[in-house]
Order: sequence, then C-alpha cells, then structure tokens
Amino acid sequence: MDGRSVLLGVCAIALLALALVGLRSPSRNPARLPLSLLFADLFGINFAVLAKRLFESPGWAALEVALTAAAGPLTLHVVLAALGLARRRRGLLVALYAAFALLALPGPASVASREAATWVETRWPLFFLALWLPTLGYGVVLLVARLRRPASADDAMRARLLLGGLALGGTLAMMDLWRDVGVPVPYLSPVGMVAGAAVGAYALLRGPRGERGVAAASVVYAVAGAVAALAAYLGVFVLLRGSFALLAFGALFVTLVVALATRELSVAVTERRERLERLAVLGRFSAQMAHDLKNPLAALAGAVQVLEGMELGEAAEFVTLAREQAERVRVIVERYDRIGRVEPVKMPVRINEIAQSVARAQALARPAGVEIALDLDPNAGLVDADRDLVASALENLVKNAFDAMTSGGTVTLRTDREGGHLVVTVADTGPGMDDATAGQVFEDFFTTKKTGGGFGLAFVRRVAVAHGGEATVETQVGEGARFSLRLPA
Repeated sequence: MDGRSVLLGVCAIALLALALVGLRSPSRNPARLPLSLLFADLFGINFAVLAKRLFESPGWAALEVALTAAAGPLTLHVVLAALGLARRRRGLLVALYAAFALLALPGPASVASREAATWVETRWPLFFLALWLPTLGYGVVLLVARLRRPASADDAMRARLLLGGLALGGTLAMMDLWRDVGVPVPYLSPVGMVAGAAVGAYALLRGPRGERGVAAASVVYAVAGAVAALAAYLGVFVLLRGSFALLAFGALFVTLVVALATRELSVAVTERRERLERLAVLGRFSAQMAHDLKNPLAALAGAVQVLEGMELGEAAEFVTLAREQAERVRVIVERYDRIGRVEPVKMPVRINEIAQSVARAQALARPAGVEIALDLDPNAGLVDADRDLVASALENLVKNAFDAMTSGGTVTLRTDREGGHLVVTVADTGPGMDDATAGQVFEDFFTTKKTGGGFGLAFVRRVAVAHGGEATVETQVGEGARFSLRLPA
C-alpha cells in the first residue's frame, strides 16, 4: 500500500468517525442529521477511491461518481438547516437532489458501457462542476448574509466557521476534479474533505454556550468504530474478491452491522438526551420550589421570634413548637435544595454513625412484620462525604426495601471496607427482581410501583456518582435484593 492509499485510509477513518460523532452528539441543531449523512457520504467517496486503487475494479469508480454527486445537495442541505432555512427552501433542495441524482446515473452505467465510462472520465467532471460551483456559491451567499445580521454571537461564530469549512472542503476536496479537467493542482482532496468536515462538525456539534458539547468518550468510541468498520470492509474485499456473490454478501453483512450499531448508538444518545432534559427540568423545578419556600418560611420564623418575646402564658408551649417545626422545615428545604443539585459538601464522617442514625429513624416508620438489623464493620472508619446526602440515599434504599416486603421480613444495613472504598449495603428479604428490572432500577423515572415517581433509586445513583463512587444492585427472583453504595475511602 503506497502513501496515497494510506492517506485515503486515514481520511476515510476520520470522516466515518465524524459521522458517528454527529449521531452521538447531544446538540439539538437541526443540521446534525444532514451533517452526519454528508460525513458518511464523504467517507464513502474516500473508501471508493481507496478500493479502486487496491482492487482495480470499475465498480468502485462508478460508486465514487454516485457518492460525489450526492455530496453537492447534502452540503447545501447542511447550510440551510444550520441557518433555519431548510423548510422554506424545501423546493430548492428537492430540485437539487433530483439534479444531482441525474448526474449520478452515468456512474452505474459506466460499468456496463465503455462509452459511458469514457464520458464519465472526460465529460462528467465538467458537468459536476457546473452544478457544484453555483450550489457552493449560493451557500456562501447565505452565510455571508447571516454574518451581516446574526441572531447572536453564537450564530455569528457558527456562520464564520461554516464559511471556513466550505472554503476548505469546497475547494480542496475538488482537487481531483480539477486534475481530471487538466488543471495542475496538488492531490489534496482527502485532506480537504477532512479539514472542511472537522470545521463544520465543530461549528454545528459544539452546542451553544452553557450546553454540553460532544463528550471525549463519544470521539473515542467513534474513532474505534470507524477503524473497525474500515478494517472489516477491507478484510471482506481482500478475502472474497474472487467471488462476486460472496463479496456482495460480505459487503452487505458489514453494512448491516455498521447500520445497526449506528442506529443503537443514535437511539441510546437520544434517550440519554431526553433523560437529561427531564432531569434539568426537575432540577430547576426543585430549585424554584426551595427558593419560593424560603421567603414565607423566613417570615414565619421572624413572627415566632416576636411572639417568644411576649407574655403568652399557656400558648408559649405552642409558640416553641412552631419555632422548632419552622427550623425543621428550613433544614429540609436546604437539604432538598442541595439534593436537587446533588452538590456534596464533603467532610469526614463516620459511615457507621450514619447507618445507625438512619436505622433508628426508619425503625419508627417500618411496616408491621418488618425488622431492621445492623451489621457494621467496626473498622469502617471515616469517609469524606456529605452526611445529609448519604443519609438521604440510605433512607431511600430502606424505604424501597420496606415497599418490597409486603409480607414482612428483615432489612439489614451493612458496612464494609473493600480496598479503597467504604461500602454501605441495604439488603432485604423480599421477592427480588428479574435481570430486566434490575438493569433499569437506577434509571431516572423508572418505577414498578403504581404510585411511584422513579426518583428514589435514581437519586441514590446520583449521590454515589457525585461522591466519585457507584451504586449497584445484586438480586435474584425469590431471594431478595442487595443495594450497595460504594464511596471512595
């Protein structure tokens, strides 16, 4: 494999990785899907050129022609979607897709006809440039117009980046076509595609200020997936090139695997994004509720202080009770305000003392027939943690165990030191869960209770993660459940 083939392979990996990153991106930009399709199309172009060099089959040249034609309308689709004009310019997009589709037809025809192949080699680049240059120019005009009247600083930055991406991708990526029509330019098409795609990805996938952008893990997974996909395709074509039937079957199989994997990634990202949005709404609601309660609570506390300075006789006992309850409500409001944000205020605490405190408090609320037991490691020692958050998490676990044991049983709070972690386990003797249920219990809004909201165990997981630990469950049907909170010691 020569240097140009290596370059094509590396660029193909980069473009496929960008396509996968686009599908995993949490950005809600409407250009995300056409952008990912454009990157996938550019990957196909590079792969077709690479395969044409390695396997010397006319079919690859035909595929290159068809995919190159598709890049034209996809590019303008991305620009229109990024500017919010895709719906208003729908007729133009349909016309462009139809025109470039007609331009793609000579590619497949070149496999069966020598005359068509000759026309593709000599005339097709000119026809493509005649369609591509006005399309590119129209996109540039739209972006320049947006720069003159941007909706925001983010909008202006996005337009500038897209202009840069078009300048790189729209000129350098066409070097092959210019060479085909006799213009002496260097071979920079793959590099131009990657450079333009990278700038476009940054413009559209980074998200506005204050919104989470693409995670580093998404990039790593995308690159790994792209490398695996390219290796699989090349392996199929090398091993099966002697049999067209087997080659077609192998290529189809790899394509289906890649498509299914991409679909699963996209579905997972969509579900995660929706879950995060629901949590964000819930967090804002909790914070607002805590804020709204603080003012009347402060007024109540002030009024009680005034009453305590008066001669109230027998009523003094009720004033004292009102003051104590107002203080209790204040502590609860502050606790749930912090719980909604899950921002631990860490200090050295004894995990055994927290477990004992929770057991004493919950013993007063236990259902009939349910017992609470303690199995505490005397060497558990101290842990840097937020006492209130950890206690609230354990209370949720104990209450969840109470709800599970409708026929009575025992709830055991156990502490252990395991390596660099302190582990608090809440075990019950209830009916247990199947694997499908156990795999979802820590998900936000998941519940098996008719009146449940799905907040308790999700909150336990969030507390564990906020402390740098994890929450786990071990269960089998008919053998109870063991929920563990692992905290760094």
